[in-house]
Amino acid sequence: MHYRPNYKKAPWFVDYMLSRIDTEKISQSDIPTSLDPVLQLQAEKAVQIGLKGLLKKYPQAKGSNAAIIVLHNSDASIAAIVGGKDYRSSSYNRAIYAKRQVGSIAKPFWSALAMNVDQDLFPGCWVQDKQISIGTGKHKNVRFNFSFI
Repeated sequence: MHYRPNYKKAPWFVDYMLSRIDTEKISQSDIPTSLDPVLQLQAEKAVQIGLKGLLKKYPQAKGSNAAIIVLHNSDASIAAIVGGKDYRSSSYNRAIYAKRQVGSIAKPFWSALAMNVDQDLFPGCWVQDKQISIGTGKHKNVRFNFSFI
């Protein structure tokens, strides 16, 4: 039986750490945590604001959910986890356990690689989304409407 308290801070992070204790057979007093309470609060707010904006723009997205994992740059330890829009209604941790398309996960890495290769690219710059040809292959935008991204 899963215990779901009315409220606790960083609930998905706590659940993840408790699962590590169970699976890695370590004592609760020995487990180091990397939680950053400020980043955790910001991540929780980002999910709420993002979902609210999504529903305002696309009312048919009712029932949508979101998840975030924030890592520390220095050692890739977990700084914050938000596993869904509301822990009290569902404690399922989408950030850890949900299946997702590889493309969405890989985008930050492809962007970082592109910025490393082309010094004219930087975070926040505008890139024209246009059809390109490489060898015999052609990139096409799914909606066939090209714009700046």
